Amino acid sequence: VMTYLPECVEGGFSEVDDMPNQAGSPEDHQPLSAGDVAQILRRRLWVIILAPLAITGTALAFSLLQTPTYQASATVLVGQQQGQGDSPARVEELQALIPSAVEIITTRPVAERATSRLGLETDPEAVLENLSAQQTIESGQLVELSYTDADARRAQRVVNGMGEAASERISGLPMSAYDIKATVVESATVPGTPEEPDPLRNGILAAAFGLMLGFGLAFVMEVLEPGGKPRGKSE
Repeated sequence: VMTYLPECVEGGFSEVDDMPNQAGSPEDHQPLSAGDVAQILRRRLWVIILAPLAITGTALAFSLLQTPTYQASATVLVGQQQGQGDSPARVEELQALIPSAVEIITTRPVAERATSRLGLETDPEAVLENLSAQQTIESGQLVELSYTDADARRAQRVVNGMGEAASERISGLPMSAYDIKATVVESATVPGTPEEPDPLRNGILAAAFGLMLGFGLAFVMEVLEPGGKPRGKSE
């Protein structure tokens, strides 16, 4: 019995010892420690620096190669013709006419009238493609016109011309039982800075994206190293 029990004990210990080996070492499943991460960042610092520099430089170069475009804006007020004190329109009725006024502003007849007065040989359809009109606030009577062009002064002239032509068109149409009048209350000025591109904004966004990409590449490179795990991990 004395000689048999050690053999059983030894066999039992052997089977127990084999179980952890089959399951794998617990150290292989431990997450990276702060020290491991710091070592990875030190080794891959060149990637973390180079990635944002490369992407930011590319974004800035692309921005500088783009043709600058300028945006000029004018404001039109849609209201009731003066001299109708006996039958004034309610504010709600005037506000209901604003969507129709916005649609009228962006029609071909208005663009044709504006380009003819300005002496421009531009196709009215091309003018409308670069023009936008929208109500400034949902319950207001103001409509903002914006025009984008590669020439700042021409952008100002066109949007002011469109505002005047639209005011005449709206005032002359029977839009309701009341005499509606549209008036340019704020003319556009010559824009001093281009709307697009914005090198500063593009550079900041590119730098942020490049930094995130640099960190990601650093850890991917560690994983793909021969050995299948980051070298900073304790073995």
